[in-house]
Amino acid sequence: SQDLEALHHELSKIPPSQWPPGVAEDLNCLLQQHETETLRTRLETSLYEYVKAAWPIIESALFVDNWHISLICNHLQAVTENHIPKLLINIPPGCSKSLLVSVFWPTWEWAINPSIRFFYASYDQRLSTRDSVKCRALINSPWYQNIWKDKFSLVHDANQKTYYETSAGGYRLATSVGGHGTGEHPDRLV
Repeated sequence: SQDLEALHHELSKIPPSQWPPGVAEDLNCLLQQHETETLRTRLETSLYEYVKAAWPIIESALFVDNWHISLICNHLQAVTENHIPKLLINIPPGCSKSLLVSVFWPTWEWAINPSIRFFYASYDQRLSTRDSVKCRALINSPWYQNIWKDKFSLVHDANQKTYYETSAGGYRLATSVGGHGTGEHPDRLV
């Protein structure tokens, strides 16, 4: 980072027309990599920051911040960091609980540790499938892939709406009442 800044400072003293061939392209590439790494570090450090950045990728409605969003993110992050072993969230419908818990949280955790296994169950299979599809769409988005493509990929022969696996051994299973559930050994049961 400091070396890159020093190089940029030194090059700024020379008119670009006098730079050796390819230096401008190489410098732009290095600066872009540095920006991506800085962004990646910031987003991996805070679920709340990740949610704010990822929101427009998956949701057409404008992100409207409120105290409960940062509170839920902080509690989910505490689960990730093993500070809270079991978490119950009771808030009214329409407060983004499904997006936070079932879409943003697993994609954020996989950015850090793609071997985590998720088991999602709902009273309604349509809701479980809806959130699973949104989660997968976020992972496949150019935004997510630009930042975390080197961490994992989704396994092609295990990539369905309600079940998909990562190349690192993680999975996300979405089921409902009367659906599949036995025999799985998830890290996260939601």
